[in-house]
Amino acid sequence: MRNEIRIGNIVGYDLPMYKGVPFIIHSMHDTGVQLRKIKLEKNDKLINCHNLAMAPIPITPLRLRKFHFTQIGNQFVLNGCWITPLPEDLFLVKIGSFQQTISAVHRLQNIFFRETGLELVLPEY
Repeated sequence: MRNEIRIGNIVGYDLPMYKGVPFIIHSMHDTGVQLRKIKLEKNDKLINCHNLAMAPIPITPLRLRKFHFTQIGNQFVLNGCWITPLPEDLFLVKIGSFQQTISAVHRLQNIFFRETGLELVLPEY
């Protein structure tokens, strides 16, 4: 997963106490990254996370709506990016002639940026 991430990506932290909590990559280092919760609480600090402890956050229709995608039938669209839910928690992403099947939020963020030149606005958690 290390080669697939960049600052600003949304990932999970593979510890039971953080199951399902979305984090944002704050900075990157040789052995890991620094994460911060997207929804900051009073005493939250940056967390040092070893590369192997990062976990993908799955794409869901709710998360797509939080990224400001508009739902049209069973598809989601934003700035020419069309996303179609597939079986087994996969999503087909189409932007122009590019298309790929993915399942993780950080992959969507990277593809969207690479193909449109725009960052996905952080979701409202």
